[in-house]
Amino acid sequence: MPPGDRWLTLSRAALLASLGLSWLNFLLTSRWASVPGALHGPKAPFFVAALAAATILALVSRRLAPITFGRESIVAALAGLAAIGVCFFIWFPPRTWNEIPFSDNWPARLQATLDQLALLRHGTLVGWQWNYLGGYPLSTDLTVTLTIPALVPMLLLGGRAGFHLAHLLIFLSLPLLVWWDLRIERRSSQFDVHSSKFEVERALPRLAGALTAVTTLGYSYVMLRSGDTNSVAGVAATMLALVGSHATAARRRWGPFVFVGGLTLILYSHAGFLVYAAILLAVESVCYLDWRRLARAVAATAAASLAGLPLTWEAWRYPHYFIYNNVQFDTTRPWNWIGMARKVAYNIQILGEPSRWLNDYTGLACVWLPVIVAMVWIARRSRTGFYAAAVFAVLAMTRFNVPEVGYAFVRPFHLLTVFVAPVLAAFILRTARTRALAWALVAVTAIYVQVLVAPVPHVPNLEADQPALVATIRGLDGALVLVENTFHRDMDASPDTTSEPTPFRAHFQSLLATETGKRLYAGVWDGWQWSPYRGQLVAGGAWMGRAIGTWPRARFIAELRRWGIRHLLVIHEPTRQYLTAPEFERDGDVGPYAHFELRDADTRSVVTPTGRGELAEHDPLGARVALRDVHAGDRVVVRTNYYPAWTASARGTAVPVINVDGQLAFVAPFDGSYDVTLAYPRRPWLFVLALAGFALGVTVVPRITARP
Repeated sequence: MPPGDRWLTLSRAALLASLGLSWLNFLLTSRWASVPGALHGPKAPFFVAALAAATILALVSRRLAPITFGRESIVAALAGLAAIGVCFFIWFPPRTWNEIPFSDNWPARLQATLDQLALLRHGTLVGWQWNYLGGYPLSTDLTVTLTIPALVPMLLLGGRAGFHLAHLLIFLSLPLLVWWDLRIERRSSQFDVHSSKFEVERALPRLAGALTAVTTLGYSYVMLRSGDTNSVAGVAATMLALVGSHATAARRRWGPFVFVGGLTLILYSHAGFLVYAAILLAVESVCYLDWRRLARAVAATAAASLAGLPLTWEAWRYPHYFIYNNVQFDTTRPWNWIGMARKVAYNIQILGEPSRWLNDYTGLACVWLPVIVAMVWIARRSRTGFYAAAVFAVLAMTRFNVPEVGYAFVRPFHLLTVFVAPVLAAFILRTARTRALAWALVAVTAIYVQVLVAPVPHVPNLEADQPALVATIRGLDGALVLVENTFHRDMDASPDTTSEPTPFRAHFQSLLATETGKRLYAGVWDGWQWSPYRGQLVAGGAWMGRAIGTWPRARFIAELRRWGIRHLLVIHEPTRQYLTAPEFERDGDVGPYAHFELRDADTRSVVTPTGRGELAEHDPLGARVALRDVHAGDRVVVRTNYYPAWTASARGTAVPVINVDGQLAFVAPFDGSYDVTLAYPRRPWLFVLALAGFALGVTVVPRITARP
């Protein structure tokens, strides 16, 4: 059989197999009918009609062939971008842009971005978060800020409005980056070795961009409810790095700047995606059978690592204060390799069960897997072939999504948005033969993807949603106030019991400290954070990874006294029952919260054996400890966690910082009344090193990969 006939036979078999899987997926997944945007909702008749048309047309087309799709691809591309714009203004109406998105992690995402923007104005990207977990280094929140991707919009429009605009730009960037990448391929004359149809080459970037716009809309259900849009920024930055890699290989002068810049942006938006980018760059090298691409990737990643040091330095400098796994509470216990293997096997099993595929971009990859397999071979050593191989790399990575590695291999699935669509676009253009079949396949893909068309809830401030809680906390005393967290995640590490879920739609603790001016014994994110102090919170009737009722009450009370906590506002019944004891007095209810008070509490923010001390002022880069009538040699304990980056001074004299029961402390250097200044290092030299690393990368990368 001639090579062309073998290619056509393989394409037709792959198409029919994928259409068959589409039917199985649709017929076996009726239990998802209640999920907004699911196939078995209002769009079911349209999907069935499009799928039936595509199936019939594929069956009657005995011989597949490339088609021209010039004007149609332009219309599709413009429609895709318009759809993103229209949907975005439904999700975020302009009147809400100066308000707070109030669903799941959105409040914390916005507040973290605003906090780091304030730090950046002081010449640094990291500092100290005084208000949560007793105080922890912001350098551990590596993956939760959008400050650098959103910097320009936020400077132009202000914090909240700029934050919204940045999301619109990030969403629009994904189809544009795919279009840009494939334009490089077309101009390099490396695409479509099986067809001489120039219209196919010219239409591919546009149709791929259009379908990427459709898959991008799929983020609405996956991310808009949760606010975990740092992953969207990670996808955009990863795609930017891949465009730069491609451009550098094609000898574009701007390629190294985009390549190193994209890898650097990954670190400043979602550092975990650097691992995924490294794997994908290795896959790219194999697909093109070009070791120079791999050498370039190593050099560019090293340069980007230097450029990212202003954010990541402390994670390297103090590795024991950064915990990569925020899924498991105790990361020191030995791994259960047999249990891990079973979970991996289960993840693989799901790939073979169409009834388990949701109609998101992962389900789309599974439905079209036969086509993607075919395209790995048909489009080998081309950009489309790389995208097809990248789909397999992502699916392989997500099979290792087990608790023992945290979220390390759950986030890669978001990359399917930019990898599946170009493969489908290329396949349609290569094989559709008729415009009717092409449009039917486009319709099947567009209707399949689940899109949530509803506004994200917003509030002008937290007081508008929780007036009683905010007003009450403002009037409380104590070094810290304990507020039971509103987490959706299970905060009980025991496999036999589960913590109670929150009754609230948003994790609003991140706003409480800002609006009340109080420091809280609470956490910010939805579950364990990346700091060793992450157990210092009560959530869902659990404390320190166990149901609170299993702890001796004396142990819990000792913790409250260590932190100077008098007031406790709790919401879950197990915690209320636990605090119903002689050591506590119930002060009534604050909305849904029960208010308890610890009897005979020591509420000082600074503990001294003689005289008195007070945490008079504090910000992310320092604090002023006011001492009155102390004696030289007194041990002074500031009620915040110890961290080695802190320095202290008094009257121009350095004061050594020490660790006392896990809290920051020092020895009073003088008798009398004076202030001790705590300082968190700004490290401006890291920005110089970052610029040098970037400059070195864009200089060295094209040289070491140049062909002789």
